[in-house]
Amino acid sequence: MLLAPSHASSRAPAAAGAAITSIAGEPYVSIRDVDRLPPFLMNIVSNGDLWMFLGSNGGVTAGRRDPDLAIFPYQTVDKLLAVPEASGPLCLVEAEGTLWEPGRGVAAAGGRHLHKHVCGTGVVFEEMHEPLGLRLRWQFAASDEFGVVRRCTLKNLGQRPMSVRMLDGWHQMLTPGVGQHTYERYSYLAAAYMRHEFLAGSGLLVSCLNAAISDRPQPAESLRAAVAWSVGHRGPTRSGSPRCIDRFKAGDRVHPVAGVIRGTFGCYLVEDSATVVPGESIEWFTVADTGLDHAAVVALHERLSGGECLKNTLAESLRAEAEGIRKRVAAADGLQDSADRTVAAHHFSNTLFNIMRGGIPVAGHLCPGHDVARYVAVRNAAVHARHRDWLETLVDLDRDALVAAAAGRNDPHLTRIVGEYLPICFSRRHGDPSRPWNRFTIATRGRDGRPTLSYAGNWRDIFQNWEALAWSHPACLPAMIAVFLNASTADGYNPYRITRDGVDWEVEDPHDAWSHIGYWGDHQIVYLLRLLELHERLRPGELAARLDEPAYASVNVPYRIKGFDALLGDPRHSIDFDAAEHRRLRQRMAEVGADGAAIADADGMPRLTSLAEKLLVPALVKLTNLVPGGGIWLNTQRPEWNDANNALAGWGLSVVTVCYLRRHLGFLDTLFAAHEGDVHLSQPTADLVEAVAAALTMPAGAGPFAMFEALGRAGERHRAAVYAGGAVERIAVACGSIRGLLQAARRVVDDTIAANRRPDGMVHSYNRLVVGDGKLEVRHLDLMLEGQVAALSSGLLDDDAAIALLDALRQSP
Repeated sequence: MLLAPSHASSRAPAAAGAAITSIAGEPYVSIRDVDRLPPFLMNIVSNGDLWMFLGSNGGVTAGRRDPDLAIFPYQTVDKLLAVPEASGPLCLVEAEGTLWEPGRGVAAAGGRHLHKHVCGTGVVFEEMHEPLGLRLRWQFAASDEFGVVRRCTLKNLGQRPMSVRMLDGWHQMLTPGVGQHTYERYSYLAAAYMRHEFLAGSGLLVSCLNAAISDRPQPAESLRAAVAWSVGHRGPTRSGSPRCIDRFKAGDRVHPVAGVIRGTFGCYLVEDSATVVPGESIEWFTVADTGLDHAAVVALHERLSGGECLKNTLAESLRAEAEGIRKRVAAADGLQDSADRTVAAHHFSNTLFNIMRGGIPVAGHLCPGHDVARYVAVRNAAVHARHRDWLETLVDLDRDALVAAAAGRNDPHLTRIVGEYLPICFSRRHGDPSRPWNRFTIATRGRDGRPTLSYAGNWRDIFQNWEALAWSHPACLPAMIAVFLNASTADGYNPYRITRDGVDWEVEDPHDAWSHIGYWGDHQIVYLLRLLELHERLRPGELAARLDEPAYASVNVPYRIKGFDALLGDPRHSIDFDAAEHRRLRQRMAEVGADGAAIADADGMPRLTSLAEKLLVPALVKLTNLVPGGGIWLNTQRPEWNDANNALAGWGLSVVTVCYLRRHLGFLDTLFAAHEGDVHLSQPTADLVEAVAAALTMPAGAGPFAMFEALGRAGERHRAAVYAGGAVERIAVACGSIRGLLQAARRVVDDTIAANRRPDGMVHSYNRLVVGDGKLEVRHLDLMLEGQVAALSSGLLDDDAAIALLDALRQSP
């Protein structure tokens, strides 16, 4: 008998909306009639290494650790939303000759609604079929213990008993060993390697590869498996063949497939039937996981076949998952109780996404001794060897006590490395199906079961999230600042990516249009400044007292910025990649550890410079690219803030960074005013201080181009000295002369901001530079929000000017 499909909804048009609701006593953000909205992407958060992304129209991709360990194929968001039924869950319900496919297409009469748990750990879809009097709720949730969990509840809301037949489960499952690249290019071949088998007694489906996928004549076993299983069905018939879908739709019974199933993707489907009386609900769980070894598969098989009531265990694991996330967010001050529940949920979500990028201390400020030892070994093998006995017996210590104990060892490199140690976990790069170029890896625990302490991300993502985290964990501030400074370059910039185990820079691939090298213009000033300001607020005087301590390293990124004339000729191609230096640094990092990327002294250890130099160089370098009246010249092949500004790289000028630079200069002036005595700078930096000061105090009649060129030539000489390497003499420089430079720079910067004030009180954010015949022309670009925020942050505007800007902003298009 061919079943008749259910009719599409005849609901009157209604505006979809969001609200906070409660399901089973738990808070959810709800969107009614979600099928009337364009489909959108969501994520489900795990307290462990499970990742899951869902489309509001039902598409799912999920897995463990990274995209190479997907249970359901990792797809870009356009594919996930365009073909939501391609993989993941499947549910068919037959009642009274009507075939109902909840979650597919336009909802049946009664509507489809979406509810996301406030903690982000689960999403509930709800669909009504009014003619049948049935409501199905299906929840997607993450369980660190069990994997991807789908919890279904079918309720009879009608007036008469309803006999139903269901086909429910997973399809298009992947096995370990089929990574993202393999699936995208060789999916058909990958299916040929797959084998799937139901284990007798438990009904557990085990999916794996017959052998590792390779064209090489060598044996290669595949020793990990994916699994699928379910509990709660009354009379289940399990099938591992997708052919049963058409049989079910035709009204036929599903027959189990005997033996091993080969040459197809994983499929776990269960046929069941029941008579549901009015007001009654039936519930079942379907689970999928991946990356299991033999022992884990056997243990799960024994639990399923041993009569254990896993329904309650599963439900408890989902509650524990939400509670684990709550605890992490609470540690970052993300719990808020307010009459406006939407605001509280929004604050929770913001905090959660912050710590998913920047991480969260695993146990406050306590530093596990065993992990500190590992950290030192990864950073510098020689330093670890010198202090092996101490490190191997190191107990867990508070961060300040740990730093003090390391300082007592009288090794400046041990002090430096331990000084930037952070006991942070839960961090990952912000990759997802809408950002496929950012590849994420989630590491939450090691093979020994202990938490994995790590952080990883793009420079901006780490430090802008640490800015918020520092308010909750102020004892970590010195380490955050140390990480920033030690990973910065001697020519005033920073690598693109940073992890707990070191830094990474981009290497251009000529065959990949998304591959490029360069320095982002916003990285060096504002993120550091906000950490410094908070440090001074919480530990006043400490930074000024330490200005002359030679305690910081510099990373040697193999980018070589060209000279001033070359920049004027073609600022869009301003950096040479030193391939030989890149190879040498990689070799050094393999031998030494992360410190192998640092500029080294003759003894092979990182060259240490003073805090004063590390703070001054980024500001000085920005000043060497100042166009008076125009902004900071964006001549390092990258723009600022986001990729939408890519066209600014080359001839773009940033007023945004000028505004933040003004605030930074004022902060530095306060620090150097509080320092007693001189500070020691490397010869190239001392020369740069003198040259920039001279350029900024040129006679007014010299004109803007003369100042622009003098500043640019000073930067060129500084870079040449840094790139030449070799021994560098340290020069004593009076704080008074440095303050004179900072104050002169502040005056020129103030004039530049003033030149970019519009008649309506707002500020130009970015400009375009035109150079010709010894003259500078500044052409304004469209108004942008970034400039208004930066101007308000600069400290230049008085109260009346700030109010005028805000009023104009409200009235702007």
